[in-house]
Amino acid sequence: MKNFAILLIFFTAFPATADSLNLSLNLKKGNHFITTLTSTQAVIRDVGGQQTQVDNSTEMTLSFEVTGSDEKTYTITMRYTHIIVSSRGAGWEFHYDSTPSTDSGSTDSKQMNIFYKSLLNQPITLVIDRLSGTIKSMSGWDKLGKHVVEELRQGTATDRQKLTDMLISSIKNGIVNGGATSVFPSLAGRTIQKGSQWQIQDTLPTFSGLALRTTYKVTDLFPDRVTLSVSSSLSTSPTATVIATGATKTQYKLSGTQKGTLVVDRKTGWVTQTHVNQELEGTFTMIDMGLTIPVTVSGKTDIQSRQYTGSTGK
Repeated sequence: MKNFAILLIFFTAFPATADSLNLSLNLKKGNHFITTLTSTQAVIRDVGGQQTQVDNSTEMTLSFEVTGSDEKTYTITMRYTHIIVSSRGAGWEFHYDSTPSTDSGSTDSKQMNIFYKSLLNQPITLVIDRLSGTIKSMSGWDKLGKHVVEELRQGTATDRQKLTDMLISSIKNGIVNGGATSVFPSLAGRTIQKGSQWQIQDTLPTFSGLALRTTYKVTDLFPDRVTLSVSSSLSTSPTATVIATGATKTQYKLSGTQKGTLVVDRKTGWVTQTHVNQELEGTFTMIDMGLTIPVTVSGKTDIQSRQYTGSTGK
């Protein structure tokens, strides 16, 4: 579920001086943005000199609509409107496409199909702090989770609840955390100019839990946009969790880098483009078997976003 960790950020830039800008969230009720995310990832494991590779890819379309505001907060409704997810390894393959819905056949695949299908068009409400641009609260997950548990059917009620909690937790954490690839990183409330840079620390809820130290740098200020570079060091968090799938327990220990760029439209304040590459290496442990093997992870994420102004989407 790591790909859900990769979504969208937005903030608004207002002139402070001729050579600097004040970054602050400045949205209006009715603002509506359509965002397309594509991500690919390869995980290579080395078992006794024999390498096995799993390739994952995700394509999602999301809708973000400002539905309310007051003096301190904005209310935004988020929906997944299209989802394509694929995974492929030696001798197996999983594919889900929400239009048309496809089913690759196995029981596990059917369970995942039901989960993804349950996400579609379900409203999730985000309450955003105006000053900091950070999420104060999210709602709608409990209703969605209950629906997923009821739809899964396979397995015991306890197993279905555990699977649902794990999947939804990954999505919720990914919206808040994940550095440059989260919904709201620490960008608002700053005065910037070309060359400005700052650091934040975050966590990424994938591969047992990764701690990030991220540096943002303003690379240029244009009349219509702001460009930033982002560079992160990643390492397995001291509070890393064991991944439990049925009776199998596994854990990753990884370190590496994440680098990329952001482009912000100055008129709307929305991030219109994001590109991030990720490289990690370390170990993967199958706890029940007492087996630890080397692993490398490489991936990239691209996000394109536009403002929706009518039925044509222009």
